[in-house]
Amino acid sequence: VAVKTDRSEGVVRRVQSQTIDIGFSFITEDHPGVMAQQVNCECVCLIPASSPLAELAAIDIQDIAGQVLIRHEKDSTQLKLDRLLRRYNLTTIECVEVSLASTAAALVREGVGIAITDPFTAHMASEHDSVVMRPLKFSLPFEFEILYPALKPLHHHAERFVEQFMLLADEMGIYLNIAAMRDLNDSKTD
Repeated sequence: VAVKTDRSEGVVRRVQSQTIDIGFSFITEDHPGVMAQQVNCECVCLIPASSPLAELAAIDIQDIAGQVLIRHEKDSTQLKLDRLLRRYNLTTIECVEVSLASTAAALVREGVGIAITDPFTAHMASEHDSVVMRPLKFSLPFEFEILYPALKPLHHHAERFVEQFMLLADEMGIYLNIAAMRDLNDSKTD
């Protein structure tokens, strides 16, 4: 078993080329040669332990206003959060934008600001005494895809990996809504 980290575009390319057995990615379009299961869960807030927000049991949208918010670039979840802030006419101090959730978590650990992120990254980050994780009082879904190569059978190691991933989510108290498998071949016709 080999585990490799790549940006979503690279993961999709590897699955399309049928060179890996499973991938986790963010996708917005169809991809020939790829099967996928959409996974949804709820975002959480990472907060420096020294912040007054750390005293709250849960974070509401108004609590984020006026805070240094570590933003995620090119992220659909970030765009949803931005729309929500605009709807309530709220602003944040935006001075940092990151590509990876792990970078956002590291910046929270350093006390730079807060981050709204996926619950998996948040659980790992909150193992440090300098970071706390709080649920959100509002719904902000975190959506990603589990990708499989369409032109070869599902490898038993990939199947076991997904099973262990789901068990770990359960142990962490993360509710996953996993959709049925679907083919990502471009099904649009003229």
